[in-house]
Amino acid sequence: MLPNNSFPVSTMRVVTQSVVPRDITDEFTSAASKLKTGQLVKDDYFTLFEAVGALEIMDSKMDSGYLGPGENHAQALDDDYDVTRELSPEEVLGIMDGLLCHEMAWHMGHPLSQTLFTSLYLDKLLWPVPKSLDEATFSRGRAASNDKEAPIVHLVLRAYCLALLKCCDFVHARVATEYYFEEEDFVTQLYNRSLLSQFEPEPFYDLLHQAIYWVDEQKDKLDEKVLQAIKTRLLFRRDFLKGMEQDIEVSETRSKEPFLACLPQLDDMARSTTLGAQVPDSFSWKIQRKLASTVPPRPMVNINFDDALAHLRRLCQDAIDIQEVIGYRGPYNFKVTVWTLLSRKPQPSVYIRSLVQSMIVNNMTILGAVPVKQFLYDELAELVLPSSILLQANMDDIEVPSDPRFQIAKQMDAFVQRFSQPFVDTFRSSCLNRCRIRRTAEDLDEQLRTLSKEPPLMLANGDATYSYPLSSWAYHQKLVQFRLILQLGFELSIYAPEELPGMYWYLSHICSTHLGHIDRIRTFTVATAKRNLPDVAAKKRDALERHAALQKSLKLLERLTTQIVAIDAFAISLHALYVLLARHRVLPTASAPQAYSSDRLRYELRMKPFLSITLPELVPYDEYRREAVLEGDSDEIVLERATKAISEARKAWEATLANGAFIRDSDGEESPAPAIEEDWKRDIKDTKRACIGASIAIGTVKEALEKRTPKEPTDEAANSPSVNLRPSLEVIQILLIIGSVLSYNMNAGASYTLLGMTERMCMVLGLHVETSGFSRATQAARRRVWWAMAFQNSHFSLAYDRPSITMINQPEIPYDPKSMPGHRGYFETLCRLIQVVLDMLRGLMFTHHSHLRYHEIREYKQRIERIIAEAAPHLKSRERCATLGEHIERTELRLHSSYFISLMCRVSLDPDTPMDEQRREVVREDCLTNLINTIEAFIELHSINSHASRTWISLQRTIASAFLLVANNNDQLHPQTWDLIEKLEAALSDHVHDDKSSDHNSKTDTAKHLASSLHALREVSAAFRARKTRHRVVPKVVPSLQNTSPATSFASPSSTLGSGVPAYSSSQSVSPDGHIDNILNQVSDVMLFPSMSSGNA
Repeated sequence: MLPNNSFPVSTMRVVTQSVVPRDITDEFTSAASKLKTGQLVKDDYFTLFEAVGALEIMDSKMDSGYLGPGENHAQALDDDYDVTRELSPEEVLGIMDGLLCHEMAWHMGHPLSQTLFTSLYLDKLLWPVPKSLDEATFSRGRAASNDKEAPIVHLVLRAYCLALLKCCDFVHARVATEYYFEEEDFVTQLYNRSLLSQFEPEPFYDLLHQAIYWVDEQKDKLDEKVLQAIKTRLLFRRDFLKGMEQDIEVSETRSKEPFLACLPQLDDMARSTTLGAQVPDSFSWKIQRKLASTVPPRPMVNINFDDALAHLRRLCQDAIDIQEVIGYRGPYNFKVTVWTLLSRKPQPSVYIRSLVQSMIVNNMTILGAVPVKQFLYDELAELVLPSSILLQANMDDIEVPSDPRFQIAKQMDAFVQRFSQPFVDTFRSSCLNRCRIRRTAEDLDEQLRTLSKEPPLMLANGDATYSYPLSSWAYHQKLVQFRLILQLGFELSIYAPEELPGMYWYLSHICSTHLGHIDRIRTFTVATAKRNLPDVAAKKRDALERHAALQKSLKLLERLTTQIVAIDAFAISLHALYVLLARHRVLPTASAPQAYSSDRLRYELRMKPFLSITLPELVPYDEYRREAVLEGDSDEIVLERATKAISEARKAWEATLANGAFIRDSDGEESPAPAIEEDWKRDIKDTKRACIGASIAIGTVKEALEKRTPKEPTDEAANSPSVNLRPSLEVIQILLIIGSVLSYNMNAGASYTLLGMTERMCMVLGLHVETSGFSRATQAARRRVWWAMAFQNSHFSLAYDRPSITMINQPEIPYDPKSMPGHRGYFETLCRLIQVVLDMLRGLMFTHHSHLRYHEIREYKQRIERIIAEAAPHLKSRERCATLGEHIERTELRLHSSYFISLMCRVSLDPDTPMDEQRREVVREDCLTNLINTIEAFIELHSINSHASRTWISLQRTIASAFLLVANNNDQLHPQTWDLIEKLEAALSDHVHDDKSSDHNSKTDTAKHLASSLHALREVSAAFRARKTRHRVVPKVVPSLQNTSPATSFASPSSTLGSGVPAYSSSQSVSPDGHIDNILNQVSDVMLFPSMSSGNA
């Protein structure tokens, strides 16, 4: 580098003729071929300084300050146009319209250097920076004389230009203070100019009024139509300036008049634009040289006047409708209002979006009225904590650290501090452009992490409720953000055509997960509502308010469910449709076969923002691919799936439309935001039209598939299956049926031997592990067969204390493709219960413990409760059962789940087991309660269908539970136990005498064993009668458990037996010492378990 006072000296160029050019193409190609695809080559000595220096300075295309040959400084910077010359009214009108076009171009995101700052009139007003408004003239020092010489220029045009600049100043001030993206949404660069922000707006109104007055005086002197057009533009500028001046204060003034007055003026401006004469010389790109001389020159932006008016009309209408956002009616309604307004097509201008940002949160208040903390509390109250003590504001006044209310306030303040900012940002992010909304949603999804160590809430009676409201709320927000990211991906056309089937499936997967989570929240809300019913019946004021809050929360949950179901069904139908199109190669492919990409890499790219998120868990690629292409499903199955799903989607969207946009306090209440609600309805109707279009597409695909040439029938004899005695799924199913029959015939030894052979066949086929290479249908069948075998095997392990191979390893549970939490089927739920039992047996085997510890019992019990809570509605409630099969599934599930819990808790019945007495009483109560539930479930099953109650496992578990309950009975349970024993006697009597034979020798083995059990039960009944007569026991009224579902009975055993029931006492049991072995041995004439010998018992 040369010093500043040195100059380069030209040297003579020496040309040597001996230099021979050499072709290095082959060498360069060979060297380049050794590089990997995508590998970057970087020279350590080629730094950023050299890179910037490589840009060509003094190039007319790169340097706006470059002076061409023969061009001096004055010619380069100054134009020959005289801004002080007199203009005709038509020319003034044309300049006004040109300025309006450049103003709207700036609103659309173009820089001032390419729009308004290209005006020579504005440049004269702004530079040099005026110290007073009087200095802001087209000619410095001669403003007064020029006004008299050419008032249409120095009064009318000047007033319009100054008012326009002040409007731009208000817009710039609002946008610059909010969150936006430079050169994506808006460009705030002023190039060292001022938009007259130092002046108050009143002088601008005075100038406009003077200009309007002058125009009115010229009616008889100039063309009336042109003057009226100029006046219309002056009136518009005055009203527009008033609207911009309101800014954030519009939340207090609630004034729509300025923008309402602008709308009819825009129509007049559109009609009169042809009267103006364009003055192109009044705009020049040369001004860029004075604004920034070190950047490449950019062309002047010119937009059509009609486009400018359309953008301005939308801006005014959005400014009017923004009034409907101001009224606070709860977080849900507020979110619907904001999202609907800012989702308009085209999207509202950046000024409107910045104004909404300011209204959402300003000075730590929402809409200028609601504190952020209260706003978050309102959201929690609407969704997970209706009328909860955790949200009571008066706890902030407690200052005693030992007071529980102080601890609650402390924990809630920590939660607010952690989550208030991300929660408010979910609203503010909607004010960005659609691309940035999606990117911001990815960041918010990472911030909204579920609370991992939230303790369970304790009820007034001391029981714990594992609703985890704060975690549930955070997880709900994460799922909302996750779904938003996927849906915006479709809206922005981010996904390639070959990715559409997979992404539609992923959207359906997220919706299913969200539905299950909402159903879990609803379960605990309903439980709270049930606990509140006695107080409501007593018409207590607090209870009535709590009931209203709970009902409002349930309505919101139902509304969310309906909307997500609609999205889910629509995604399922589109997924199936695109799968068919991809299978038959109708769907185009964006990537070429030789492209450096693959399905796995594209999936990793799409899921990259979610890698750090633990919940919801990321679906492995192999599983994603199987689900995305519907592997193993024929075209007919996929087509049926699409047809059913699109029908469900249309119904769900109809229900969503019927629910309305907002939650209203009463049915007759008027819409709080009619314009925004109309937009919301239009959006839902457009979605319904999309469903109709998808339905037509599905019908077209169906017709095309039906027109295909059918395949020729194959030779039946050649393809008929031959008898195969080798291990297969069919053989294993047959053996399981035979083993069940043998067990029911009380031939447990033969059944156990046969089950061992069946188990080894399963191992030979590899059913105990996940094996790739099978179709989706075959894989599901393999899993179902293995879990059916595990069900029988687990019963032998529990009833006979036999080791089980199934506890070592298990395949995945065969979930239905549409299965989700809250809608798990019977077999899926039963498999999950078996998995808990196998985990328990595995834990005992590995730890060499003879019984479960207290914390293990609670953990396994809670897992079973969660499994039941995630079951389908008909498996938890009698009222939701519509068919005989659903009733049977419900009672069977209640029987087995109650039996499993009682089995885990039996350790409390053994007085020799070391256990804290308080814990023993809790576990003992759970054990006896679930023994009762087991028997009641069997009795109800028998009353529904006597054939359904003949299964061996159900019979054995019920009889074992009955004798164990009798052996540990006390006075409090006496009346209920007596009633259960009588009903069980009747049920067993029906099975014993079912063959109408009175001869004991002619009865089946099953009937003989059941008769023995029945005889023992009758002896117990006789003992109860004698005891009742001797002690004159008056039976107490005990609530019936017949209608109690496992979900409710598990949650609080004390609620089942009544709050007045004391802890059970072993002193009242039949057994003198209380040992379980002695208890069972005292029943001499009944065999609770069939003989394990190979012959008949």
